[in-house]
Amino acid sequence: MNPSTEQNRQEALLALEQLAEHVGQKGFHFHQQRIQDLLKTLKLNGPDLEDVQNQFEAIKTQHQSGQSEQSQVVRADVEAKLAAARALFEPQDPSQPANFQQAYDALEEIHLLLEFERHRLTRSDRDNCWDALKATRNDLRTARGQAATQLDAKAERCFAEARQAVENNRYREAKETFQALQREVNQLPLRRDQRAQWRERFNQLWEQLQTQGKAQRETAQQRNLDGQRKLTEALLRVESFIARKEEDLKASEARMDGAHWHEVDPIEKQVKRDKDALEDARRRQAELKAKIEDAQNRKGSDHKRDASRSVYRPKQTAETAESAPQASDISEPDLAESNLDSSSTAGPVKAESEA
Repeated sequence: MNPSTEQNRQEALLALEQLAEHVGQKGFHFHQQRIQDLLKTLKLNGPDLEDVQNQFEAIKTQHQSGQSEQSQVVRADVEAKLAAARALFEPQDPSQPANFQQAYDALEEIHLLLEFERHRLTRSDRDNCWDALKATRNDLRTARGQAATQLDAKAERCFAEARQAVENNRYREAKETFQALQREVNQLPLRRDQRAQWRERFNQLWEQLQTQGKAQRETAQQRNLDGQRKLTEALLRVESFIARKEEDLKASEARMDGAHWHEVDPIEKQVKRDKDALEDARRRQAELKAKIEDAQNRKGSDHKRDASRSVYRPKQTAETAESAPQASDISEPDLAESNLDSSSTAGPVKAESEA
């Protein structure tokens, strides 16, 4: 045998041994290509070339067989993870909410897994896994878009109901409705941009509610002032009536001292009427004074409450970035109707006219 031919044969066999060491490893295809290039340059005779080729094919078959098994394991793992990720955004139980963020994170992990294990996959398995990942991502995007549309519609209904309450109800009732609906929107799994949008809209509605509440408080305070004015005017009329009746009573008593016997009876009746009228007027005077004092005390408490009332200002901080304004931080306005009964001031005046 030609020494150079034997040397080439030994070199080829050594290269095949090195290739066999890389069976099932990441760099096998690189070494396989190197062996193919080497065999083209070596001058081997027929039997030696056939022997080397047979060993080379056997090593390739061994690698492909092992790679196929590894590929099946990796593909099965990927398919199981894809099914688990799909279950996160397409739960079998309708009562369970979809978790889109966890599904997205799971798909990102699968993406990294395919990048890391791509050398262990056959071409067909690798293509199938990437196609399955892409399809699952598209389904996730579609499901998330549909859910976002449904959530946005629900938030819109809540906002419309809150706006109707603000526009049509008194402050206290409107505030309670606003709080309940705003909390309901806060509990919806909205996207970040949706949450910011609804927070802004609810903030504007809250400012509108505060403006209306202030107007209602001012109206109530004006009613209280008007009621106090009417009570004061009625008190002045009653006191004037009392002063006149006291003078009339003194004059009647003086007339009775020097009256003839047939004049005494009419004078006594007049004195009795004057005393009854004075008694009613003084009772009415006490009632009016009590009502005026009560109204003044209520006005003072209203001023203290207005001075201590906190005005809501939504804070865009890390703690409140995910929540809309909490109306519970706002003090209640006192919108109670005035119980001043101005119509009752006609009592003493009527008595005066009868006198």
